[in-house]
Amino acid sequence: MAPVDRTRDPERTRARILAAALAEFASRGFAGARVDAIAAAAGVNKRMLYHYYGHKDALYAAVLQDRLDRRGASMAAAPGDPFKTFEMFQREMHGDPEWVRFLMWEALEHTQRPVIGRDARKSKCADGVCLVGRMQANGFFPTAAPPHLALSMMAMVMWPYAIPQMAEMMTGLHPSSDEFLEARLAFFRSFVTDASGAPPASARRAKERANPTRSKPTQKRAPRRKP
Repeated sequence: MAPVDRTRDPERTRARILAAALAEFASRGFAGARVDAIAAAAGVNKRMLYHYYGHKDALYAAVLQDRLDRRGASMAAAPGDPFKTFEMFQREMHGDPEWVRFLMWEALEHTQRPVIGRDARKSKCADGVCLVGRMQANGFFPTAAPPHLALSMMAMVMWPYAIPQMAEMMTGLHPSSDEFLEARLAFFRSFVTDASGAPPASARRAKERANPTRSKPTQKRAPRRKP
């Protein structure tokens, strides 16, 4: 089947190329990825692909930058409530497991290739540490080292999609299923409650709506007798 000409919609063409490239890099790594396969999956010819992104290195960097921009936007919009933050990032990872595999391939190939965009990525990591610091100010693991707490939170969200076979053996649910996502969110709700010693604001409000506070009758004290 001949590639479809999409030159009249360049933004959509770029998006399709990036999506196809992410899938190819996530499946085969940089060294194993083939530009021919990316072009075919995107429905364009190689000449058009090179027109938009140049060589394979530039395409890899474009995929990386696209995902980093998305994560940066999420980081900026992350709420201060720990559970809501866990929920937001877990839902993102649930819908984007290829990004996890992309990062795993990058780690495997790191000895042969330098880390692309290292300085910009360090800056985004610093933003994540600051986000965790704001949570700690509200009582979430207040004495933990912020960088290590941020790294641990990232691992908790991403690791099930990095080792889905182990996640399924341990939980009985595959990470790609909606059931796993709901069970994971329930775990984070209890985890945050135990970590802070009090339920997150969202859980407290839900409980208050379900069980409105009732005013207790006042008890009258018996008058003291004079000696």
